[in-house]
Amino acid sequence: MTTAKRGGLVMRVDGKLAFLSAEVVGQVAPLPQITRIPGAPDELLGIALHSDELVPVIAIGSAREAMIICNHAGEHVALVGGTIVGTGVFETTEASVVTFAGEQAEVFDVGAVYARVQTGRWRGRWGG
Repeated sequence: MTTAKRGGLVMRVDGKLAFLSAEVVGQVAPLPQITRIPGAPDELLGIALHSDELVPVIAIGSAREAMIICNHAGEHVALVGGTIVGTGVFETTEASVVTFAGEQAEVFDVGAVYARVQTGRWRGRWGG
């Protein structure tokens, strides 16, 4: 029996493991200065300059160690709040679960997080 494998990173978000595939992750960067946007939803921490591009920075947890630049729907979005615990190629147990150090990590849904901050008057503000 062949075990399926997926490349990417595993992070701990407020105690729970989550997986971001290599297809989604563009880069991991140090936490930059983030400029808050008045009236933005709480999850939208603001915008930050990354590689000569302004990217929306979305909080996914309480950690403030690094920024993960993700590709979603042709746009870049930065996630802050997870602690990266591993990178590489991981065994999969199901379509949406990878195994890391004996624990299971579900695939993190960047699209769902992006959609939550793109509701109401924020829809389409940065290309969504």
